[in-house]
Amino acid sequence: MDMIERNKYGVNNKIKARVLDEEVMKNLGFTDYREGYWHFMRILRDYIRSL
Repeated sequence: MDMIERNKYGVNNKIKARVLDEEVMKNLGFTDYREGYWHFMRILRDYIRSL
């Protein structure tokens, strides 16, 4: 098995994330009703159909 490259936090080095502005997140269907946590609140079926 190949060794997985990890960053200084021990996370797979190939995993990337892009932080979006709060308004963009809300427009995409996420909500932050619990401080510090984002949740996707749209019904996935409807969201996929809208793409």
